[in-house]
Amino acid sequence: MDSRLKILLTGSNGYLGQNFLNYFSNSNFDITFILRSEIDDLIRNYENKDLFLKTNIKFKNKYDVIIHTAALSYSECKKDPQKGKTINTLLTEILTDYSIEHNCYFIFFSSVQVYGSILNGIYNEGTKISPDTEYSISKANAEKYIMNKISRNLLKGSILRIGNVVGLPKSKLSSGWKLFANNAIREAVSKKEIKIKNNRNLRRNFLPIDLLMILLRKILNEINHSNEKIPYVINVTTGESLTLFEYCQLLAEKYNEIFYERPKIFYDNSLSMDIPFSVIDNKILNDFLSDDNYCSLDKSILEAIKLIKNQN
Repeated sequence: MDSRLKILLTGSNGYLGQNFLNYFSNSNFDITFILRSEIDDLIRNYENKDLFLKTNIKFKNKYDVIIHTAALSYSECKKDPQKGKTINTLLTEILTDYSIEHNCYFIFFSSVQVYGSILNGIYNEGTKISPDTEYSISKANAEKYIMNKISRNLLKGSILRIGNVVGLPKSKLSSGWKLFANNAIREAVSKKEIKIKNNRNLRRNFLPIDLLMILLRKILNEINHSNEKIPYVINVTTGESLTLFEYCQLLAEKYNEIFYERPKIFYDNSLSMDIPFSVIDNKILNDFLSDDNYCSLDKSILEAIKLIKNQN
């Protein structure tokens, strides 16, 4: 395989896709990206998907890797479950089949939400998943399709079950600002306050965006040499969990380290209820990264605070 990896990226104008393009802008990768308009076209004509794949010039090229970040969000899937199924599941199946036919390594961005909404205990990659929302079910069905192909040695690929990402979006209109962690950082800097509009005891497995990019760099480096060591399912988290309130406390602490004052934290106590302790284990991730530089949540929050402050 040529040392210059040829990559096809979906979701390039989305939150994760934009971060990928920014992080790897100076890399020795040949990156082609599929626009949302092209995805919409493919979905509209999915019954003639073979014709679309043959006529779209981007699918005529030879790729070493397909990185599939495009997806309909939780809220969008709730509004339109059928569209969520089409984009999150059907599109993934189309790209999986394409990867098999053209011998591409397939990287699928899934979510830790496939384990369920209310967790209890410790979860690892071998834990039975229990999706219970339109979004998580669509992701779980896509996973099932991919795993079936991998188990039959038809496909080489990895499923990345991603936690709640912390890292600034690359555009002001990005959906990444709707994520609780990123919106809380923006509120802390712009208003010196943070509002929790949900049960403050909800637990989340937060993930620094740079840690995800470090993992992708490692996977791509392994593909360029030998992909035998790459796990086919990886929980991409820090291996810790925080309640929404604990996250806000950490954010306030980091803000105080820079500006010597703490943002106020507001929440509706009537929404508060106890949630069982849970954590999504990341041992496979740590073993795979081994000596690679590890990006902590604390560092990620500090950098985000400084960036937003400088932008203002």
